[in-house]
Amino acid sequence: MVYGAVLAPGTTSQYPVLIDSSNQMVYATFNSNGTNAIVVQVPTSMASSVSVPVGVANTVYTAPYSPDFNNAWYTGTGTPLMYVAGTGSGALPTLYSVGFNASGVLNGSANATTAALTTGTADSSAVTEFYNASLGKDYLFVGVTNYCIAAGEGGNAGCVMSLDITDGFPTVNAGTIALAAAGGTSGIIVDNDSSLTEAASIYYATKTAATMVKATQSGLN
Repeated sequence: MVYGAVLAPGTTSQYPVLIDSSNQMVYATFNSNGTNAIVVQVPTSMASSVSVPVGVANTVYTAPYSPDFNNAWYTGTGTPLMYVAGTGSGALPTLYSVGFNASGVLNGSANATTAALTTGTADSSAVTEFYNASLGKDYLFVGVTNYCIAAGEGGNAGCVMSLDITDGFPTVNAGTIALAAAGGTSGIIVDNDSSLTEAASIYYATKTAATMVKATQSGLN
């Protein structure tokens, strides 16, 4: 797979790229470069690239999908981070964060702290970040197709999880806020940021039975 100067040899999946028009950067993900699953940052000039391993190469499932960024990245205050659901040991969806240098270039390796999102082999969705100003919370939402680690909150099989990244990397375990999602989720979107009734909800479709779901951000209910 070739994106200008970016090369991911071997069998890989092709996804839409994420474009940061403000900083003139392009982000692409690949489930295999022959050795690792990777996230690649490249300027729109294609003059250079940074490739960050986010797990072992895996062609059974197709993650990692698009990354997203914390509120500090969007606002230009605090410590900016990119989050992505990588492949962990090969097919164990795992949350990674990656920092930036002072020039806005991705670090060459992910931060040491990671979190398994499942207890067995599965695929994940893209991650979706949203800062809820009404609650003062920075949330990250992600779905998995099976073996959801948040079994204590109705996961166990496919689920969608709400992760609080307000103060940095979240804790992910059996008690993580989650909602069962048969077969996992599609991409996840947020309608708006408002304290009004029925506002500030997330929307997604389950992969099994293709059911459309609307849930609150804070409680996934």
